[in-house]
Amino acid sequence: KGEEIKNVPCISCAAAESEDTFAIFIVNRSKNDGFDCEIDISGIKYSEITANELYHEDIKAINSFSEPCNVEYKPLEVKTNNEKLTVSLKKHSWNVIILKK
Repeated sequence: KGEEIKNVPCISCAAAESEDTFAIFIVNRSKNDGFDCEIDISGIKYSEITANELYHEDIKAINSFSEPCNVEYKPLEVKTNNEKLTVSLKKHSWNVIILKK
């Protein structure tokens, strides 16, 4: 076992832009807590939003030959008012939000 790492933020995010999309990736590292997250998207012109989460209640859950869809992407609810997005992030989840231009 390695040394315990302390003081790591629970929420980590990154964004990437291409010609026709703007993608936001958010990881919630908390083992116990979900978080509501607001994202300022003012200035980004988009026509459609899609969002998915990768989550399982059991943090050690895996996919296998007998259960190939045990851990899979599911739709993530996004609320928007055109200037900000609001999402509820589940504990230990990986999330992606795609804004199509």
